[in-house]
Amino acid sequence: QKISSIIQREHQRNFWRKLNFVTGKKRTRSATSIQVEGKGGIIMEHTTQETVEKTIFSEVHEKRYTLAGEAPICNGELFQDLGYQANTKAAREVLEGTYEAPTTSDKATRDLFAEIAATRRLIPENSVPIVITPEQWKQYWRVMNEETSSSESGIHFGHYIVGSKSDIISHYHASRVSVTLAHAIQLERWSRGLSVMLEKTLGVTLVTKLRAILLMEGDFNATNKIIYGMRMLQNARTHQMMPEEIFSEKNRMADDGTLCKTLFFDIARQARVGAAIASFDASNCYNRIAQAMALLIFQAFGVPTTAVASMLGAIENMKFFLRTGFGDSTSFSGGGISIKTQGLCQGNGAAPAGWAVISICIIGAHRKKGHGAKFLCPITRLQHHLSAILYVDDTDLLHINMCKNESVDEVHQAIQESVNSWGNLLIATGGVLQPAKCFYSIISFDWNDGDWSYASNSSEAKLRLTVPLPGGGNAPIDHKPVEHAEKTLGAMTSPDGNCAAAISMMQEKAQQWIDAVRNGHLHRRNVWFSLKVQFWPRIGYGLCSSTATLKELDMALHRQYYQLLPLGGFVRTTRVESRTVDAGFFGVGLPHLGIEALIAMSNKLLMHYGCQTATGRLMQSSYSLLFVELGLSFHPLQTPYKVFEQLTTHSWMKMLWEKLSKFNIKS
Repeated sequence: QKISSIIQREHQRNFWRKLNFVTGKKRTRSATSIQVEGKGGIIMEHTTQETVEKTIFSEVHEKRYTLAGEAPICNGELFQDLGYQANTKAAREVLEGTYEAPTTSDKATRDLFAEIAATRRLIPENSVPIVITPEQWKQYWRVMNEETSSSESGIHFGHYIVGSKSDIISHYHASRVSVTLAHAIQLERWSRGLSVMLEKTLGVTLVTKLRAILLMEGDFNATNKIIYGMRMLQNARTHQMMPEEIFSEKNRMADDGTLCKTLFFDIARQARVGAAIASFDASNCYNRIAQAMALLIFQAFGVPTTAVASMLGAIENMKFFLRTGFGDSTSFSGGGISIKTQGLCQGNGAAPAGWAVISICIIGAHRKKGHGAKFLCPITRLQHHLSAILYVDDTDLLHINMCKNESVDEVHQAIQESVNSWGNLLIATGGVLQPAKCFYSIISFDWNDGDWSYASNSSEAKLRLTVPLPGGGNAPIDHKPVEHAEKTLGAMTSPDGNCAAAISMMQEKAQQWIDAVRNGHLHRRNVWFSLKVQFWPRIGYGLCSSTATLKELDMALHRQYYQLLPLGGFVRTTRVESRTVDAGFFGVGLPHLGIEALIAMSNKLLMHYGCQTATGRLMQSSYSLLFVELGLSFHPLQTPYKVFEQLTTHSWMKMLWEKLSKFNIKS
């Protein structure tokens, strides 16, 4: 039976390997050549192992892992008071809320100190347990993949997986890491990482475009995931510290964030109220975290000082070995001799959780200044406040004030103050915004004899927006018109609600898959299997936030479906109507975008409407505005769409109404 299961598993692996080779995402390679931009924009290429390693060490490791040292907490009087790892008397005063910051310190750092003290008052000290039992150690390693890369020392996942099957070895491993955490021990083996340089885009080897993943010791990463990724975050949830602005949180999805953006645009359009949105990307968010700030925040969320010192101390003296297409290097960078490493390192199991709690503190300090979107339900008069939409390092700052009628200049001033606040708070943690990846839109309306249109604010020089930079400078960012669609959180959205860009992206994805299947010569049975598990998840993502009409969705994939039919064993002349009829009714069985959009939108409505979530509150506000515009029934979604559609403004809720009416769905 065991041999049979092994054969079956190998057969399935071989099947998926072939399928992914044809239709899966093309895997990037490990670097064998490196390009560097020199003076005057001249691109120089290095192709030997020695020059490639030397270039990566100098351009990546010696710069990227020390950038957080620009944070105010790492300089001047603050650094004298708190030190590198904030294990001084002043650090304890920060947690207790009694620290008197130097007069020369910046306001953003003082605001974060106040937020840290407020968090400590809510979460008990040392409330995160650091003892890992043998049973918990076994449970963690039982589900790990043996082929996962790790460790410069050669102790790989297979050793720990096999060891977890032994009570004695599991007890030894669990006891060793528990003692290490309890006594702030920094194992020398934990301070040796293997940095893997991968191409973000296939064929692009410019050193600034490479992704650096640090492979740490297996037991070090396991400990970090258990203590920070599981226990610290659970502690934050227990004390209701996880804000609704964070959409990477457990049981939330990225498309919820996209839907929130869509509803935000809808509400501004329905209410004809001035609004603004600024989209940011934090540069190297996991690597640009000041160690002192991280230690204070982790302690505020209940992690004992010794456990934090053990992890950050290992990172502080990290020796970065290198893996490229030439193999593993024998030389290393770092080691904490002259310059100590900052940040949590991408590849560290504690990094996602660490960034989440740092974001919680930034959001708390930002919200207390009054920044964000203030919504007012026109029927219930209920108010709610949403500061931003966050998904890891992607941030959308929102501004709208439905309690007053703001001019476009007031909207501009408010969003600039919000951007300054957020950017300075990020700098205070060691981070920085990337101006090249930041943009914004200011929404206002012009009126002509009772008809409204969007104002052309993007051409107004006075509405220029800047982001703060370390050292007190600032940089301008792009002002996008409301008609411009941008891909954020995997979906295309635009402030004016136009869906053309989203449909175009779906068509491009569909065409890429069809071309890959055609060139890969897959058996028609595998074509249909791939369509179900690969094609549709790619195409269907984002339909829940679509503002496209039923006609636009119905026509979106006609050309792609026409090309797909012979690949799946059907003649091209198959009637258009039968393409999207289910196979159970003797149709082709291709997905109908309109029906799938109705299902996805209805699921989101049932999931969120009436709930105290950011998405649920925005749905209620948009629905109330639709109700007021229509003015005919207490159940607007049950009225005939074709008769009354001209009375309401284009919105997500209106498009849901159209589909419910078309298929005569009653609630």
